[in-house]
Amino acid sequence: ETLSGMAGVFVQKTNHGGGSPFVRGLTGNQVLLLTDGIRLSNSTFRYGPNQYLATVAPHSIERVEVVRGAGSTLYGSDAIGGVVNVLTRGPSFAGSGTRACARVLLRGMTGGMDRTLRAEAEAAAARFALYAGTDARWFGDLVAGGDLGVEAPSAYDERSADLKALVRASASTLLTVAYQHVHQ
Repeated sequence: ETLSGMAGVFVQKTNHGGGSPFVRGLTGNQVLLLTDGIRLSNSTFRYGPNQYLATVAPHSIERVEVVRGAGSTLYGSDAIGGVVNVLTRGPSFAGSGTRACARVLLRGMTGGMDRTLRAEAEAAAARFALYAGTDARWFGDLVAGGDLGVEAPSAYDERSADLKALVRASASTLLTVAYQHVHQ
């Protein structure tokens, strides 16, 4: 849904919670997908539309950057259509002392189409910061138009976890450790 409002980007949505971006008319292995600047896709992925962005927990996303066109100059031939870089949320250092917080998100859609439970925690000090989150999502069967009814079995569950830690080792050295896992 985030990408669908961007100029020059079309999203083919073929399942609940997923979609394949078309950037300037190209998709699949011609559009490079990055998560925090690290390749999510590569040129070995299939040519047609794919659902690999669905492997990034949507509630862990801070923002999405799209480079249309000349991405192949910087990233290689698998970015000929463009680059989609998903930047995930992370912790920030506490100015002085320590800080900790936690959040819980509950979300539901009618007809059992999407139910989400997300829990997050963040802790920070002057030289260390940690952000962690986990999701549980349940997607119901697709409901077809007209007299076609319910397309069963198309329902699925998803569990994900993400973690990002920052350590300020010195005035000029910042270490970042990140982990993401999705099981559908």
